[in-house]
Amino acid sequence: WKKLNVELTTRTLGHLGMALSASDFVLAKRKWNSFSRTLGEFFNNYDVLLMPVMADQPQPHGTFAVSRAEERLMKIVNSLGLHKLALKGNIVEQMAKASLEKLPYTMLANLTGTPAMSVPLYWTKDGLPMGSQFVAPMGEDTRLFTLAAELEKAQPWFNRRPPAPRS
Repeated sequence: WKKLNVELTTRTLGHLGMALSASDFVLAKRKWNSFSRTLGEFFNNYDVLLMPVMADQPQPHGTFAVSRAEERLMKIVNSLGLHKLALKGNIVEQMAKASLEKLPYTMLANLTGTPAMSVPLYWTKDGLPMGSQFVAPMGEDTRLFTLAAELEKAQPWFNRRPPAPRS
Protein backbone atom coordinates (compact mmCIF):
# COMPACT_ATOMS: atom_id res chain seq x y z
CA TRP A 1 0.00 0.00 0.00
CA LYS A 2 2.89 2.38 0.66
CA LYS A 3 3.91 2.25 -3.00
CA LEU A 4 0.42 3.02 -4.29
CA ASN A 5 -0.33 6.66 -4.99
CA VAL A 6 -3.78 6.79 -3.40
CA GLU A 7 -5.49 9.18 -1.02
CA LEU A 8 -5.04 8.67 2.70
CA THR A 9 -8.66 7.60 3.16
CA THR A 10 -8.39 4.99 0.39
CA ARG A 11 -5.13 3.69 1.83
CA THR A 12 -6.67 3.45 5.31
CA LEU A 13 -9.76 1.65 4.00
CA GLY A 14 -7.50 -0.81 2.18
CA HIS A 15 -5.61 -1.54 5.39
CA LEU A 16 -8.88 -1.91 7.30
CA GLY A 17 -10.13 -4.35 4.68
CA MET A 18 -6.98 -6.44 5.01
CA ALA A 19 -7.42 -6.43 8.80
CA LEU A 20 -10.86 -8.06 8.57
CA SER A 21 -11.07 -11.69 9.56
CA ALA A 22 -11.88 -14.19 6.83
CA SER A 23 -15.27 -14.88 8.42
CA ASP A 24 -16.16 -11.17 8.55
CA PHE A 25 -15.11 -10.81 4.91
CA VAL A 26 -17.27 -13.78 3.87
CA LEU A 27 -20.27 -12.41 5.81
CA ALA A 28 -19.86 -9.02 4.13
CA LYS A 29 -19.61 -10.62 0.69
CA ARG A 30 -22.78 -12.61 1.40
CA LYS A 31 -24.62 -9.38 2.22
CA TRP A 32 -23.32 -7.78 -0.97
CA ASN A 33 -24.42 -10.84 -2.93
CA SER A 34 -27.88 -10.52 -1.39
CA PHE A 35 -28.04 -6.86 -2.47
CA SER A 36 -26.94 -7.86 -5.98
CA ARG A 37 -29.57 -10.57 -6.26
CA THR A 38 -32.33 -8.25 -5.03
CA LEU A 39 -31.28 -5.58 -7.51
CA GLY A 40 -31.13 -8.21 -10.26
CA GLU A 41 -34.73 -9.17 -9.46
CA PHE A 42 -35.72 -5.49 -9.69
CA PHE A 43 -34.33 -5.39 -13.23
CA ASN A 44 -36.61 -8.26 -14.25
CA ASN A 45 -39.38 -5.62 -14.27
CA TYR A 46 -37.56 -2.34 -14.96
CA ASP A 47 -34.98 -1.18 -17.52
CA VAL A 48 -33.13 1.25 -15.24
CA LEU A 49 -33.27 2.57 -11.69
CA LEU A 50 -33.34 6.35 -11.28
CA MET A 51 -32.16 7.95 -8.03
CA PRO A 52 -30.61 11.22 -6.95
CA VAL A 53 -26.85 11.29 -6.50
CA MET A 54 -26.83 13.36 -3.31
CA ALA A 55 -29.21 13.73 -0.41
CA ASP A 56 -28.79 17.51 -0.46
CA GLN A 57 -27.89 20.46 -2.66
CA PRO A 58 -24.45 20.52 -4.31
CA GLN A 59 -21.73 21.19 -1.76
CA PRO A 60 -18.62 23.35 -2.12
CA HIS A 61 -15.39 21.65 -3.13
CA GLY A 62 -13.74 20.06 -0.10
CA THR A 63 -16.96 19.50 1.86
CA PHE A 64 -16.37 15.76 2.00
CA ALA A 65 -12.70 16.02 2.91
CA VAL A 66 -11.72 14.42 6.19
CA SER A 67 -11.09 16.74 9.11
CA ARG A 68 -7.58 17.39 10.36
CA ALA A 69 -8.32 15.26 13.41
CA GLU A 70 -9.49 12.36 11.22
CA GLU A 71 -6.45 12.77 9.01
CA ARG A 72 -4.11 12.64 12.02
CA LEU A 73 -5.94 9.61 13.38
CA MET A 74 -5.66 7.76 10.05
CA LYS A 75 -1.95 8.53 9.85
CA ILE A 76 -1.42 7.18 13.36
CA VAL A 77 -3.48 4.05 12.69
CA ASN A 78 -1.61 3.43 9.43
CA SER A 79 1.86 4.06 10.79
CA LEU A 80 1.35 1.93 13.90
CA GLY A 81 -0.68 -0.80 12.18
CA LEU A 82 -3.65 -0.38 14.50
CA HIS A 83 -6.25 -1.39 11.93
CA LYS A 84 -7.70 -4.33 13.87
CA LEU A 85 -8.07 -2.07 16.90
CA ALA A 86 -9.76 0.59 14.76
CA LEU A 87 -12.22 -2.02 13.49
CA LYS A 88 -13.20 -2.89 17.07
CA GLY A 89 -14.10 0.71 17.85
CA ASN A 90 -16.87 2.58 16.11
CA ILE A 91 -14.60 4.98 14.21
CA VAL A 92 -15.19 3.25 10.88
CA GLU A 93 -18.95 3.22 11.41
CA GLN A 94 -18.93 6.92 12.28
CA MET A 95 -16.98 7.80 9.14
CA ALA A 96 -19.26 5.62 6.99
CA LYS A 97 -22.38 7.15 8.51
CA ALA A 98 -21.09 10.68 7.89
CA SER A 99 -20.41 9.80 4.25
CA LEU A 100 -23.75 8.08 3.76
CA GLU A 101 -25.64 11.07 5.15
CA LYS A 102 -24.52 13.07 2.11
CA LEU A 103 -24.15 10.34 -0.53
CA PRO A 104 -26.53 7.49 0.37
CA TYR A 105 -27.59 6.60 -3.15
CA THR A 106 -24.33 5.83 -4.94
CA MET A 107 -23.41 3.04 -2.53
CA LEU A 108 -25.84 0.54 -4.12
CA ALA A 109 -24.04 0.44 -7.47
CA ASN A 110 -20.65 0.45 -5.72
CA LEU A 111 -21.55 -2.59 -3.60
CA THR A 112 -23.30 -4.57 -6.32
CA GLY A 113 -20.91 -3.79 -9.16
CA THR A 114 -23.75 -2.78 -11.45
CA PRO A 115 -23.15 -0.03 -14.00
CA ALA A 116 -24.32 3.43 -13.00
CA MET A 117 -23.99 6.97 -14.30
CA SER A 118 -24.68 10.44 -13.03
CA VAL A 119 -25.93 13.08 -15.42
CA PRO A 120 -26.73 16.76 -14.67
CA LEU A 121 -30.42 16.93 -15.56
CA TYR A 122 -31.37 19.57 -13.00
CA TRP A 123 -29.66 22.86 -12.17
CA THR A 124 -30.30 24.78 -8.95
CA LYS A 125 -31.33 28.44 -8.90
CA ASP A 126 -27.64 29.18 -8.19
CA GLY A 127 -26.68 27.44 -11.44
CA LEU A 128 -25.20 24.32 -9.83
CA PRO A 129 -25.80 20.90 -11.39
CA MET A 130 -27.72 18.24 -9.50
CA GLY A 131 -26.80 14.71 -10.49
CA SER A 132 -29.44 12.19 -11.49
CA GLN A 133 -28.10 8.66 -11.10
CA PHE A 134 -29.20 5.88 -13.41
CA VAL A 135 -28.37 2.26 -12.56
CA ALA A 136 -28.65 -0.52 -15.16
CA PRO A 137 -28.60 -4.31 -14.94
CA MET A 138 -25.26 -6.08 -14.69
CA GLY A 139 -23.34 -5.83 -17.96
CA GLU A 140 -25.69 -3.26 -19.50
CA ASP A 141 -23.24 -0.35 -19.70
CA THR A 142 -24.31 0.29 -23.29
CA ARG A 143 -27.85 0.93 -22.08
CA LEU A 144 -26.55 3.79 -19.93
CA PHE A 145 -24.42 5.28 -22.70
CA THR A 146 -27.41 5.19 -25.05
CA LEU A 147 -29.64 6.78 -22.41
CA ALA A 148 -27.05 9.48 -21.67
CA ALA A 149 -26.84 10.36 -25.37
CA GLU A 150 -30.64 10.63 -25.61
CA LEU A 151 -30.87 12.71 -22.44
CA GLU A 152 -28.15 15.11 -23.53
CA LYS A 153 -29.79 15.52 -26.92
CA ALA A 154 -33.09 16.38 -25.19
CA GLN A 155 -31.51 18.59 -22.50
CA PRO A 156 -27.92 19.51 -23.46
CA TRP A 157 -25.41 19.93 -20.64
CA PHE A 158 -22.07 19.69 -22.46
CA ASN A 159 -21.43 23.44 -22.55
CA ARG A 160 -23.10 24.30 -19.23
CA ARG A 161 -20.75 25.35 -16.47
CA PRO A 162 -21.52 26.36 -12.92
CA PRO A 163 -20.77 29.99 -12.11
CA ALA A 164 -17.26 30.78 -10.89
CA PRO A 165 -17.00 30.91 -7.10
CA ARG A 166 -17.25 34.36 -5.60
CA SER A 167 -14.11 35.71 -3.95
